[in-house]
Amino acid sequence: MGGQSGIEIGLNAAIVGVRDGQPHILVTREGNGWDALPYGPFAPLDHRTLDIGLRNWVREQT
Repeated sequence: MGGQSGIEIGLNAAIVGVRDGQPHILVTREGNGWDALPYGPFAPLDHRTLDIGLRNWVREQT
């Protein structure tokens, strides 16, 4: 993503599923770090909206 601005915005996603009546939340882990929600960058100069930024981030991950 080429656009740079003076602010930084991150997109977090809470992905929840239910199995056998119990909720399950998707988390990521890098190395020996803590569990975290999936995260991706939002580039306001490249994305007109948060929705467009989220869709681009998901497309890059899949």
